[in-house]
Amino acid sequence: MSLKAAIRNVINRNATTHRWFVALCARFTMRLYNFQSYLSIEDLRAKRRATLWRQFLALMGRPNLEKVVIAGGRATFHYTDGCAFHASESSTSISSTQYSHGDYEAHETRIMAEVVQPGWTVVDAGANFGWYAIHLARWVGPGGRVLAFEPIPASFGELTDNTLLNGCGNLRNFPMALGGEDGMISLYLPSSHLGAGAASQFLDMGEKVPVPMKRLDTLLEAEGVAHVDFLKADIEGGELNLLRGAQGLLARCHPAILIEIVDIHCRRFGHGPEDVIGFLAGFGYKGRYIDGNGSLVGYDPAKAPNGNYLFQA
Repeated sequence: MSLKAAIRNVINRNATTHRWFVALCARFTMRLYNFQSYLSIEDLRAKRRATLWRQFLALMGRPNLEKVVIAGGRATFHYTDGCAFHASESSTSISSTQYSHGDYEAHETRIMAEVVQPGWTVVDAGANFGWYAIHLARWVGPGGRVLAFEPIPASFGELTDNTLLNGCGNLRNFPMALGGEDGMISLYLPSSHLGAGAASQFLDMGEKVPVPMKRLDTLLEAEGVAHVDFLKADIEGGELNLLRGAQGLLARCHPAILIEIVDIHCRRFGHGPEDVIGFLAGFGYKGRYIDGNGSLVGYDPAKAPNGNYLFQA
């Protein structure tokens, strides 16, 4: 067991200790992430794999990875499902995880593929480099459409490039955040290897970037979108505010929702995981947790584990 895992077990053993730890750490998230990277052997191994990615892919292989093309100083990963993604060498880009893993969030990708149907209208909040948005565009087909939202300029650039790479004519990208009100906000980009995927409105360090924010209900009305079938949300603790700005959609359409819920991220926004779960329950939703084996399982709402959930009404 790594030192990081041992410390985590001690903290989680007592509910009161865990609650106080989350409340304290919500203010110092990025410093703790940086510190824990020195406690985790797996993190160190991942960095070495990123450096030696050619050898790693050649030795390990991935059944869903078809080929890697190097051109113009950039690597492009082609997958057996027909999707392809450029991979940045920047430590601040989530797309660089392809160097060490050869794919991205395999369990969630499989579950979404089973849920999303051709012809659906889908919203991807926190699209980043486009892994889900591109797959969603393929799954809904020419009769469906995907609206993807990514406020970080560098990540939006990657999303745009990957949209063009895959020829997704049914995917429209918006350089903005989704939240509980319309206006401008500031996001903080961590300088660690977690990159823009860990950007948040309420971090205590990092580069400050002003971005526009819209309520999803406002945006959909402006775009003339009356119905949405599926919503994916991974926005580092801002999920509840997004849902508050989409109450009309939730009441009208009851889209299936794949959402990330992490206690420390939630606490930065002044609420807890139970508030997200309770909010969705008020609209008739029931959730299942995606466990480490990729199974959809029940959970205790009062002790909701960190991770991704599928909610359906």
